[in-house]
This record gives sequence, structure tokens and C-alpha cells, in this order.
Amino acid sequence: MNGCNLDCIYCSVDEGFSSKRPVDFIIERDYLVNEFRKLLEFKNTTNIHANIAGQGETLMYPEIVELVREIRQIHSVDIISIITNGTMLTELLIDKLVSAGLTRLNISLNAIDKGLADKIANKPYNIEKVKEMIRYASKRLQVILVPVLIPGINDAEIDKIIEFSKSICMEGGNVKLGIQNFLSYRFGRNPVNEISWGEFYERLAGLEKVHNINLKYSEERLFESKELPKPFKKGWSIVVKIICDGRLKNEKLAVSCGRVISIPNCHKEKGDIKVKIVRDKHNIFVGVLK
Repeated sequence: MNGCNLDCIYCSVDEGFSSKRPVDFIIERDYLVNEFRKLLEFKNTTNIHANIAGQGETLMYPEIVELVREIRQIHSVDIISIITNGTMLTELLIDKLVSAGLTRLNISLNAIDKGLADKIANKPYNIEKVKEMIRYASKRLQVILVPVLIPGINDAEIDKIIEFSKSICMEGGNVKLGIQNFLSYRFGRNPVNEISWGEFYERLAGLEKVHNINLKYSEERLFESKELPKPFKKGWSIVVKIICDGRLKNEKLAVSCGRVISIPNCHKEKGDIKVKIVRDKHNIFVGVLK
């Protein structure tokens, strides 16, 4: 988490200049790397894909090059990728990231038309510079363009993005497409209604026929590994220690057994408090006051 330099109309986490979230976080690099290393040691596997994606613009993280470099030193890591809106990329930064060990850039390019790109970003978006950086990066590492299909807003732009990616491939660049379906989120910005996955895949199939291209992108290697044991489960009542404010209004973050627990609608500022765990999915814990 480190903020965002854009203010996208579809942002799933309500990040950027108009965000209503009162708190942001920058997590220390050493902590990130050490915890990631411990997790991989527990899983005891190889061919790991480390994807760096904060709730905002990843390249705003002040030590992004150093973070990539330290992750590259972990022997079980194969692929290192970053998700970015592309606006902060420069040739020098791309070179530094590649030298540090980055293998993939995922770029959320949502429009080719300048006016529409500005509208979606809700900020001036230098589309020509981003396109130039995509061309440059594609000669140094793999680039995946990951536009979000926002129904009624950028439908026609998807065709342009596909043709843009094909032109880069013809120039010898390494580019793939990973078109995303817009989804509504409770705490995000929802300018339109989402379409069903069935309709989304029908649209992809139509685009594949028109452009003679495969758009059903999937990860090359997906495999199951050991899940980190949960120190507590949904339905349990536990005592936690409040540490700080959370990202949402009246939300607190607390700790117990080395884990973070989010507590919504909590007005206590510090100290111990008893909560009931109401979510433990994917080792993400939410508790409510008892």
C-alpha cells in the first residue's frame, strides 16, 4: 500500500486523490522480504511467481528496485512481476528493474484514445509516453497488457489495445494480453454494473475471431501448495491487541498470534479487546466486537 498517482473511475480499492480512506501504509522492505521468505520456507516448493501489487500504484513504493533485487535472491522464486498503470515508467527505471531481476511487467492500459484514457484515469494520462515505455520494456522483459473491460465506457478501446499489442509483437516485442472483467466492489468505485462471466467470455470469443488472437490468458504454472495454518478460525472468540487505525473509517487493526485482524466499527483507540472472528478465508481475518 503506497497510494496512487491516478484516480481511476473503476478503482476497486478507492485509491487516489478522491479516496475516502483516511489512512495509508508503507510496509518496510525488510519485513516484506523476511515474511515472504518464511512463507516460502514453510511451503517448501520451487518455481514461485512473486507478484508485487499494492493497493495503489506499485512504482510509488520508494524501494521498489531494492525489493525486486532482494526477492530475486530467494532461490525458490522463478518469476517476479509488477502491476503498474505505466505512467511512472522510464527507460532508466525499466533498466534498473530488469537488472534487479524483474521478469514481467503487467500494465493496466485501459484506452488508446487520449481523451478516454484521461477520463478513466480521472487525471491527465500521458498515453503516448506509456505506449513508448511499453515498446521499450517489451524488448527487455515480458509485458502483459491487462486492460479492464468497463462496459459502456471502453468497449471499443479493447480492439485498439489488441491491435497495439499485435503491432509490438510484429516489431519483435514480447507482449501478451490479459483482459480483465470489471467487477463491482463494496468499498470500490463502481461507475457501471458488472457483466456476468458468461457474457465476458462471449465478448472475448468475439474479439478472438475478429483479431485472430488468443485472449484467454492463463498462468503457465498453477499448482497447489501447503496452506499456512490458521491460528484461529471463523466463529472463535479471541483477545486481540489494537495497534493502529485501519484503511476504512472507524476500522482498527489488531494483532494476535502473529496475525493482523481487521475490526470494523471499532471506536476503542488502543489496548486489548475481545472479538469474534467472522472471516478467516485465505488467512485474512476480520473480527467484530463481542
